[in-house]
Amino acid sequence: RERQGQYFTFFWHTARPAKLTLRLEYRQERLGPYIQAREIDLGEVQGGGRTEIAVVGDDFLWEGRINSWRAVLIEDGRIVALHSSALWN
Repeated sequence: RERQGQYFTFFWHTARPAKLTLRLEYRQERLGPYIQAREIDLGEVQGGGRTEIAVVGDDFLWEGRINSWRAVLIEDGRIVALHSSALWN
């Protein structure tokens, strides 16, 4: 039950040292247009990496499947990269 849910894996790359944060914004079936978010501070990084974010357990079972999402890579409060699902508007 605690592992049931949806898992996202994001691959990112930076050519120079940067302090980055990965933010996943998403909408779930039972919440309608309400947007939820999860952030992971990647710290000072350079090169490439892989980051996983999971919506599992009670968050998934109570609120339902994620039906749209967008991932935002943030550096110093500025969006430097964005990728979204086809249903995100």
